[in-house]
Amino acid sequence: MSKLLKNIMHNTVRTEIYYNNGKNADDGYLIKNPYATTQKFNTEDGQVDIPVYDLIRIFSMLYAGENTKRDIPFLRSQAVKVLNKYFSCKHNYKTWREKLRPLKESDYYNRK
Repeated sequence: MSKLLKNIMHNTVRTEIYYNNGKNADDGYLIKNPYATTQKFNTEDGQVDIPVYDLIRIFSMLYAGENTKRDIPFLRSQAVKVLNKYFSCKHNYKTWREKLRPLKESDYYNRK
């Protein structure tokens, strides 16, 4: 093999697969995109990276019904579960909405 080919193979990014229950794909799995853009959060316990597409989905669930004044507890609870899992903590939806409001209203997530 040439040096160039060896270097390319050495620097290749690998896609990771996470199974929900051991190695059984019947219970579901998650494919992690190694090229996904992430938003970095600095916390007291270290840095937390959340993919931007996940963050947009979390925003849509966390703030669902805000403009229409309709309460959608299922979406809200899913967003809280995901955020608590990423940050390894326990907060309710009101806390997360207050903490993430400046980021949600930023120009980065409201591009047209």
